[in-house]
Amino acid sequence: MPKSNPDNDEPVLLLLESIRQCGVLLLSNPDNPFFDKLVKRKWLNNTETYEQIESHIKEHFKKFRRMDSPPYQVLVGEVHRLVLMEYLRSIMRGRIICTSLRMRKRMVGRLRDEGKQIKVLFKDLESASSWLDSAIPHLSEIILLEDIPSIQMEVGVLVREFPDIRKKHVSAILNIRGMTRQTERQEILNIVKDIENSDTLTRLSRDHALFSEVPVTSEVHCLNLGLSRIALTASSCFSSLRPRRTKRAPCLLSRGICLSLLFTLLPLTGEKSEGGGLSLSAPAQPATMEPSLQKPTMSCDSGLVERNVAGADPEGMWDSGAMDPPEEEGRTFMQVLSEKYSPENFPYRRGPGMGVVVVPTLPQGSPMKDRLNLPSVLVLAGCGISHAGEQREIAAFCAHVMELDLSHNKLQDWHEISKIVSNIPNLDFLNLSSNPLSEVVLEPSGAKAFARVRRLVLNNTQVSWNTVLVLTREMPELEELFLCLNEYTTVSASTVPCPTLRLLHITDNNLQDWAEVRKIGPMFPGLETLVMSNCNLSSIQDSEDMLRHLFPNLRSINLSNSGLNQWEDIEKLNQFPKLEDVRLQGIPLLQTYTNTERRSLMVSHLPSVSSLNGSVVTDGEREDSERFFIRYHVDYPEEELPYRYHCLVTKYGKLEPLAEIDLRPRCHAKVEVHCEDKVEEVSIRLDQTVAELKKQLRTVVQLSANQMRLYYIDKESVFGPEEMKYHTRALHSYSIQDGDELLVVPKAGRGTTTTVKPLSNLNSKTLTPPP
Repeated sequence: MPKSNPDNDEPVLLLLESIRQCGVLLLSNPDNPFFDKLVKRKWLNNTETYEQIESHIKEHFKKFRRMDSPPYQVLVGEVHRLVLMEYLRSIMRGRIICTSLRMRKRMVGRLRDEGKQIKVLFKDLESASSWLDSAIPHLSEIILLEDIPSIQMEVGVLVREFPDIRKKHVSAILNIRGMTRQTERQEILNIVKDIENSDTLTRLSRDHALFSEVPVTSEVHCLNLGLSRIALTASSCFSSLRPRRTKRAPCLLSRGICLSLLFTLLPLTGEKSEGGGLSLSAPAQPATMEPSLQKPTMSCDSGLVERNVAGADPEGMWDSGAMDPPEEEGRTFMQVLSEKYSPENFPYRRGPGMGVVVVPTLPQGSPMKDRLNLPSVLVLAGCGISHAGEQREIAAFCAHVMELDLSHNKLQDWHEISKIVSNIPNLDFLNLSSNPLSEVVLEPSGAKAFARVRRLVLNNTQVSWNTVLVLTREMPELEELFLCLNEYTTVSASTVPCPTLRLLHITDNNLQDWAEVRKIGPMFPGLETLVMSNCNLSSIQDSEDMLRHLFPNLRSINLSNSGLNQWEDIEKLNQFPKLEDVRLQGIPLLQTYTNTERRSLMVSHLPSVSSLNGSVVTDGEREDSERFFIRYHVDYPEEELPYRYHCLVTKYGKLEPLAEIDLRPRCHAKVEVHCEDKVEEVSIRLDQTVAELKKQLRTVVQLSANQMRLYYIDKESVFGPEEMKYHTRALHSYSIQDGDELLVVPKAGRGTTTTVKPLSNLNSKTLTPPP
């Protein structure tokens, strides 16, 4: 095993630093408008801005998570620090000046919420820089706290945790919270004054620096005048007229190169170096090297990019203007392979430990020996490949390759494709999507090269169905086949079945007639998953007995966005003996139903299905759906009842419709109003207050509101009349029902008593009006 050489380590480490900068640039591009929208007036009332930032980061880290631990930790830590730095920059711009405690609480609430979300986000991404998470909570407390000693204490904690914070940062926060008194400000700013003259910042490593890279763009010096608030507002306005801050220095690599370098980095594999360290081998540069390899290059899915300086010069710039592959002629498989996976462009691998593992499989004297660092998964999509190149070199370098992506290239000759595949003995997965193969004929002798391939993707190739049959006859291990977007309207039956195929994707074709689908069953008798969405299939026409033998092993079928419009077609799916997973979204049959009705009716029609449209069907849901099905059809004429209805009635019996219970609060009640010897039935609103009720009763009892005493008499209560003496109390709180009674008693003179006569057989009660 070759030992690490410091002279060779340096360019690799420099390139690793460039990769880190690439990832940071991708995830926090200065041109991105998201951060600029933070901490503004509109930001107080919506969460859309932060959600866009979080979604942007999560989307990229889906791919970055595949990196090894050391480079991944460096990348996620740097992004964590940069996101906090940009967030603090938005705060320090002072675009919000709080003029009241209420406004401070609103702002602090938003800061706390988003601070927690940032903490959770980077915890999930396994960032080791948790020391950053306390910055936003400390600033929030400074903005919210009222008394000066508490603010001083909070500033002291902030200074101890972030020694690079400066007086201008704290001053900006005091401006935001609207603190205008100079004496109070000075007491607080004295906490950080001593640090300005210390050498703490010079001793602080870049990885633990935060505030030192956060400028204060709109610092306001408050006045000891009544115009201080105007000064704050004016300064904030004038700051918008100042020249915008210049963008940060560009990364060593353009964004296009960042994507290429990072994504080609991800799938690397290789043998572990001794001790898990860095194992390097200097690339040979013999005079017989091909011209295309004289200059370090790099290929990506969108084309070829040339580097204008050889080696790993950190000052070298990358040209992003050559991203597209040459249009005048195609390129060979080996040419693209050698450019993309050369040590200059592909310096280290994934797996335990960091290092470069060469592939010295060529015989002595080969011009390409020790040149390529190949993973077992090769992605050469969109690189302009049209020919195989030297077969001897393919066999030497690709013996360990298991997956190969050649999509979006210029391959239009099966003979050239066979040359590539036949020299990769362990190939398991092959993607030829979006290559122009419509006019090409594949001979059976050429198809034998695909014998070991288990997964084949031919999407959007317009490959003929006859070619598909030739391939399936010569691929005894084929398990998954993808034939989407090939504009098939018919398929041809095959006399030679392919019993090993388990998964067939044939979406986005035009197979409208079930007679064409019928041909697929005998062709692939072991088929377990059939995906036929967006195929405009109009109906399922076979008899139940024929369907039972058509797909004997089918477990999952997807007919979403097809043209099925009869429940009989859905019931025919029950004839597939092993079917347990069905997807049927966007079909005309279901358009007139509500979401609840759709799922309940579908579950009831498919008793053996355990998963519907990606959701598990539980026993409880099935029983509820089947009972719903019976009640849904209870009023249908006998001749229109589906067959499934009779099966479920046998199981549950004939169910009556569920009782309709109105749980809405009552709005009105009819009560009897008694005043002396007069009784009158009145309809009252229960959403009004006692005072409003008295106004309503004025015309009934001929008394003004302040001359009447009002009592509520509940016929079922044993406690007698209840005086309604709280004018603002709502009537519904008395639980008034139809038929209850209201008693109106004129107010008597001071010191006299009022006798309430019995009503509805209630005991009499003597009431003494309050003085």
